[in-house]
Amino acid sequence: MAAPSKRHFACRKCGLMLPSDVFNTPELAACPRCQNALLGRIFPAFVAPPREGQTGEVLDLDDLSSCFFHPDRRAVVPCVECGRFLCALCDLEIEGRHLCPTCLEAGRKKASLAVFRTVHTRWDNIALLLAVLPPATVFGWYLSMFTAPAAIFISIWKWRSTRDAMVPYNKGRFVVALLVAALTLAGWAAILFTVFGRRFR
Repeated sequence: MAAPSKRHFACRKCGLMLPSDVFNTPELAACPRCQNALLGRIFPAFVAPPREGQTGEVLDLDDLSSCFFHPDRRAVVPCVECGRFLCALCDLEIEGRHLCPTCLEAGRKKASLAVFRTVHTRWDNIALLLAVLPPATVFGWYLSMFTAPAAIFISIWKWRSTRDAMVPYNKGRFVVALLVAALTLAGWAAILFTVFGRRFR
């Protein structure tokens, strides 16, 4: 059986077929021909050759557990979701967890597994916009009394989950959002103190 052909991606500027080492890099990579700045995020398995599968060990003793889906095969691990015993053929290891085909399909439909998530919310961008955009506009300044606390809440809430996200959050944006939001709230405090301070004098 012939080995499957490797998948390639072309540079959008010069059309050169890019090598796999320009993808999934922490910084911007450059096209070897035109030096165009590139940032590519792809699953490593997309360009890696397929791994050899396992067939499952035949069950020949009565005191061993059998696979839920293949009663004649020896069970090697239980599913972490439903507890069904699985043979080597049915054992699907995803994100370090052993799943059966049924639970894997359920996780795909519900997008409860990170590997199947196709939508990612950039909370760092949201926090930065909530902190910066309202004070920068004339009518948005009045909304900044509410958006500034929201920006602080999001920045603190998502600060520790920067690496768990599909696309890691930029902590620098959280820092800027916190600073701008704090200054905005300080401005509001000064305005309210000035207005109400005069009334009670």
